[in-house]
Amino acid sequence: MRKHITVKLQNGMATLMATTSLLLLTSMSGWLSFKSVSAETTRSQQQMFAAQALATSEALLETAIASIDLHYASRGAVADLLLWNRASPLDCPANKPATQWQCMLLAMPDLPLPVFADPVHTSVRLVRDAHQSPHRIIVMTETRLNAMHPGVGSRATVQQALYVPIHTAPPLFDPSLWPVGIDPTRVQRIAGTWKNGG
Repeated sequence: MRKHITVKLQNGMATLMATTSLLLLTSMSGWLSFKSVSAETTRSQQQMFAAQALATSEALLETAIASIDLHYASRGAVADLLLWNRASPLDCPANKPATQWQCMLLAMPDLPLPVFADPVHTSVRLVRDAHQSPHRIIVMTETRLNAMHPGVGSRATVQQALYVPIHTAPPLFDPSLWPVGIDPTRVQRIAGTWKNGG
């Protein structure tokens, strides 16, 4: 009789231990699954916010390019001088020395900002090689999402090269400098170089 009770007790303990182990394993598996889903959700949200910051920065880039195009189209020969009179060596990136490059930050009040762009952390920088290619402007935009967006703080930077016409005053033109075989009416003189105007 006592042996029978002992066997039942041992069987009960084994069942209890097996049940407890299964419960712990199930709980741990559920917790790991939850953490995995949570991490994946966070990662997806971050990717979505980064994509939205990129779209905002690209929208600002297109606005800046349209503004520059309008400036050069409406102001004629003095457009270049008027645009670059605010250039400053302090606005040049570290990899573009001010001795060769001309750089400036566009004033944000001059441009309509996208809805979610944080004006404090948003910038449009214009950079050009003043010696080798002054007609090629690199437009760089950096945008950070503002507090109205759930991805506040997400940021993106984009850039694009823009080619603009450059004119100089008529006295600076010297027909004897025109290269052989190029129609002078299709050439715009640029200090130290040539740009095909057609």
